[in-house]
Formats: sequence, structure tokens, C-alpha cells
Amino acid sequence: MIPSLLFLAKGMAIGLAVAAPIGPTAIFCLNIALQHGFTKSFLAGVGASLAIALFAGVAGFGLSSIATYLVSHKVWMRAVGGSFLMLIALQLLFAKSQVEQASTVNPKSHWRAFITTFLLTITNPMMIILFLASFSSLGLLGSHNPRIAAVAVTSGVGIGAFLWWTLFTGAVSATRQKLPAWVVQWSNRASALVLAGFSLVSLARLV
Repeated sequence: MIPSLLFLAKGMAIGLAVAAPIGPTAIFCLNIALQHGFTKSFLAGVGASLAIALFAGVAGFGLSSIATYLVSHKVWMRAVGGSFLMLIALQLLFAKSQVEQASTVNPKSHWRAFITTFLLTITNPMMIILFLASFSSLGLLGSHNPRIAAVAVTSGVGIGAFLWWTLFTGAVSATRQKLPAWVVQWSNRASALVLAGFSLVSLARLV
């Protein structure tokens, strides 16, 4: 029981470390939290957490064939991810900036946000290598019962990522009404420019 809890705790730490850095998903969730509030941005964070947990599961359960396939196809996956990111940037650039109230919420848009962040995260197969290196360096899977260890580690990664996105989107959503109006009004444009920058960098690596 104690080793499993230790694996769970280490997995949570890795999940937090993977989710916390500022990147395209964080910028996208930040913009959603400013424009639409907690519920939609929370679901966007859940989408990212699910993708992170799936990658951790592939690494943790030693699914080498899947990992090899994803890494060997990293070029076209990066191309898809970069193009998808540019599409999101263009949509934000031409979208109408406004603070969405609870009475105007469109439930379908919540699930679009979930799918968008899931796809943004899942098109980064190099995350597999990150998890493989993390699990190996910390000796997380050198247990006498590696299957239970893998379940604990993978669950911990998902929980850690989920906690981060909950705190992040909750904090931004709680403060959006206190921000100057121009911050919310220009959040779409600012987010679009940053995401376009990430997209160009990703696509430039293909050259």
C-alpha cells in the first residue's frame, strides 16, 4: 500500500510539472477563462489532463509499440498540431471579444473547448519521451509489481494535471471581473498572436 501511495504522489508531482509550464494550452485556457468563465475553461483543462494521462499510461505500461509509432510519426503530428494551432489563432483573432454571462452559455461550446485542448496536447508525441525519461530516472517502475506501480503513477499524473488546470482556470475565472475591461476585450487578439507564434515555431522545426 505504502509503495503504491508513493508512486501516486510522485506521479502527481510529474503531472503538475508537465501541466504547469506556459504553452499553447495554457494560453488557450487563459483566454477561455477570461471570456467564458470557469465551467468552459475547466472542461478545456480536463481535455488537456486526459491527453497527458494517456501519454503517461503509454509510457507507464510499457506500450513500446505505441510509443515507437507516435515518435516515428512526430513530423506529421507536429505539422498537424502546428496547423491546428494556427487555425485556433485565426479563429480567436476574428472572434468577437466579450465576457460571456451564465445566461448566454452554449453547452456545445464547452465540449468544443474540451476537444480542442485534448487535440492540442495529444499532437505532441514527444511528451512520451518526457514521461519515459521521468519514470526511468525516478525508478518509478522498478517495482516488484510493475502493473500496480504503472496504475498508481498514471493515475497520479492525471490527478496532478487535473489539479493544476482546476487551480489555474479557477484563479483566472475568479479574477476576470476585477480586471480592466480592455484586458478582456483584447484577450482574444493577444492570445491569437501568442498562439500564432507557437504555431510558426512548431512549423519552422519541420524545415
